[in-house]
Amino acid sequence: MSAKREATVRVAKNEIKRLRKQAKRADRASYQNRMLKKQKQQKEQRLQKLDQVIRQQDNRARQYDKRLNGMGRDLKKMAQKQHRQFREQQQKFQRQLKADAKSQQAYTDRRISDVNKRIDQVSKSLSHKIEAQSRQFKNVLKGQEQRLQTNIDNLSHAIEQRLGDQSAMAREWLKSAREEVEFIKTHYRHALFAPGEAEAIERTISMAAGDSKSANYEAAIVTGRKGFLEAQKLREKLEYAEMEWEHFYSTAQETAGTALNQIEENRCYALKMDEFEEQEVELDVSYWSGGRWDKLHKRITDVCERLKVQKRALKTGELQGMIKIAVLSESELADLDEFSRNALLASVKRCDIQEQIHDKLAECGYHLVESTYEGDDHRGAYFMKMRNGSSEEIVTEVAPDTNGDVFTNRLTFNFFDNSPNEMVREERTKEIGRILEQEEISVSNLRCVPGYEHHNAPEETRSFELIRKRNSLQP
Repeated sequence: MSAKREATVRVAKNEIKRLRKQAKRADRASYQNRMLKKQKQQKEQRLQKLDQVIRQQDNRARQYDKRLNGMGRDLKKMAQKQHRQFREQQQKFQRQLKADAKSQQAYTDRRISDVNKRIDQVSKSLSHKIEAQSRQFKNVLKGQEQRLQTNIDNLSHAIEQRLGDQSAMAREWLKSAREEVEFIKTHYRHALFAPGEAEAIERTISMAAGDSKSANYEAAIVTGRKGFLEAQKLREKLEYAEMEWEHFYSTAQETAGTALNQIEENRCYALKMDEFEEQEVELDVSYWSGGRWDKLHKRITDVCERLKVQKRALKTGELQGMIKIAVLSESELADLDEFSRNALLASVKRCDIQEQIHDKLAECGYHLVESTYEGDDHRGAYFMKMRNGSSEEIVTEVAPDTNGDVFTNRLTFNFFDNSPNEMVREERTKEIGRILEQEEISVSNLRCVPGYEHHNAPEETRSFELIRKRNSLQP
């Protein structure tokens, strides 16, 4: 028999279930209160910002109404009707924005109130809702453009009947088109939402002005009317784009801010291991997840920073992407939390396995010399050295098995005997296996490591100073 023997040890499913069930967050109530308090502050800030945005939109609408007063009679009548229809749709969306904000906040409160509940389905519903709203914005805008085209066609006939003079008609179309473009350039982020479109309309108006100057009034009327129509379409498109942008920006702030709060609150907290005892264990998710928490934290911090620093330059698609990143981060955080809890519990079980081995070897006359985690890293292997009165030693190693789940370990026996006795070694390993089986830890695939028959195990295995310095785990 070899002086180095290995076996696979697995914690029973019932024991894993028991461990997971009894490990509860010690500050659950205070955690929820902290998160809900932060969320209340975010609610108030978001609704204040939303009211401010609506006031800005209403003020812009009033300014546009003033501009309409300078138009000719027929054009003014048509534009006022079109703007009134547009405002009705806009106010409808304003009400929807407030309703969506409250719905999003209620959703956030629900997921805070149940920290252990998986929210994948709710997150997907939010993503689908956002995509549906985007489609709705575009459909409404398309219908508005169709109404505008019809109104312009009817208006052309009315202007022709009233003025008769083609020169005057051309001047009226040109003046209205120029004022529409000037309003757009003054009040909207046209370069962000419709790059180059305002400039293209200006070129159309310049062509119309050239035709008018050359007394080609019929062409000037057609081209000027086209410029006005395109400018009206662009203004309505930009108004909806601004509304859509504000909606997605506030949603991105809400989801990213809440995600960051949750990530930071779940960085490190105490786990109560038994409801009948006061025993608590600190769960450092950053440590037990191998740094994955830090990467998640940086990802969401970067999103929050971009929302703050690059606010006015962000495109609507970028905001939608940020919302999805924030929503997905919640599922990832839940996975990291579960992984970290399991890793901690598995480490505790590695220690428990060594305690069982210690008790059995103590019955055989051995005493504890020292024990340590490899590299002083509790995520890795746990070593124990025991010695008897004849200075014979046994070093046992319980290490995570990368081929199994987190609760599967590799158990290694390293014998250092004065006179190797194969029967004694085999009996001790089998007896330890039987003890572990009684503790709902299965032992399988017990095997000898070749090369150590009739010899002792590798000498470096006895050097706990070296074991403490080495680390096979990634940070």
